[in-house]
Amino acid sequence: MAILIYADGKEKEVSPKNGDKFSLKELQEFVGGQIQIVTNYSRLFNLGIMGSTKNDIMLCNEEGLIHNLPINITASVMSQDNIVGNIILFNSSEWD
Repeated sequence: MAILIYADGKEKEVSPKNGDKFSLKELQEFVGGQIQIVTNYSRLFNLGIMGSTKNDIMLCNEEGLIHNLPINITASVMSQDNIVGNIILFNSSEWD
């Protein structure tokens, strides 16, 4: 089960459309553009963020800064970097 974390801090559980693995197109739709892998430090430090310990991949919009997307404070804390826009947090076994 993946977690979509919106820039406003709201979280939503999401699943692959085919019930097994996310396609590139699905992942791009969640973040609103080209994807970029971001380090998920919360997994290492167990910050208590929903799903952060079992999900090892975090993706954001690669061009989020160019498009002036709003800062995602939750994702920024998780990655120890400034992250903007929506992110998706999921387990690598869910990516095709």
